[in-house]
Amino acid sequence: MQKLNQVSSILSGYTFRDSLDYMEDGPIHVIQPKNLKLISDAPCIDLFQNYEKYLLSDGDILITIKGSANTVTQLTLPDKTKYVCSAAFAVIRPSGLKTCSTFLSWYLQCETAQETLRAMQKGTTVQNLSLKDLQNLPIPSLPLHIQQTIGELANLEQQRISILQDLASKRKTLLDHELMKLVKAGGQNE
Repeated sequence: MQKLNQVSSILSGYTFRDSLDYMEDGPIHVIQPKNLKLISDAPCIDLFQNYEKYLLSDGDILITIKGSANTVTQLTLPDKTKYVCSAAFAVIRPSGLKTCSTFLSWYLQCETAQETLRAMQKGTTVQNLSLKDLQNLPIPSLPLHIQQTIGELANLEQQRISILQDLASKRKTLLDHELMKLVKAGGQNE
């Protein structure tokens, strides 16, 4: 096992001191916990001092460090769009050619890692995960080709789950439509 800081850089999201002044089409998008599922909906802001230091890269992994849920998301960012994240996240950037980001993202989401992360959290009202504790998270030492295989399998499973959820939603819509036809037909027979 290695520590997370041996296979990646761990950075803090940006701490905004004031409320954000959103813009219609600003130069930087801000990822916050509320828009993590659909980052294209992340609001825009104007440039701020030293923003370059906080720019996110494709393949970066975000993990929420404030609150009880340690949500993990691997970023796939659109070209030429600048993103930063708030301080509610830690940014994990796999380093070197020995770490596969899809494997690392999967591992951080698996129950073994999540249990360890929950044990590291501190706080009475709001649970927090410190960057120092996150740096010491044990990560399995595996050859790159095995990491890539695990990452690919995890991505395929995620796609399968997404397809099944979409299918379930469409089935519900179809069933609701057919049941409504029965309701309307039953009302006409009275």
